[in-house]
Amino acid sequence: MEDLASNRTLEEHVKRVSEQLSCDALLKLSLITYHYKDKGFSGPISPGLLLFFAGPEEEFHVVCENVYSRYSLGDSQSSLAGFVHELEELLGFIEFQLIRGGWRLADQV
Repeated sequence: MEDLASNRTLEEHVKRVSEQLSCDALLKLSLITYHYKDKGFSGPISPGLLLFFAGPEEEFHVVCENVYSRYSLGDSQSSLAGFVHELEELLGFIEFQLIRGGWRLADQV
């Protein structure tokens, strides 16, 4: 099996997706990714992150609370409810684009 870290198609796909997201959206995805960082795992994507994306509803609110409390700068314009809502919309948008929309890996082949 080809290593995901060196998969050219995946690399191009990630680049195309990231170009279409705002800096704020990329930051939220980075924080979620970092939340699942597993020091004992040497692969490109931690098992915890894969499980989160496979079924985020199971622990979504707990993860949001942990990420928000750890990385929030006390910005008065930001709230946990707002963070949760924005992340729900972002994940829904990504899911829509990957499953039904314009971000198809087959388009790159």
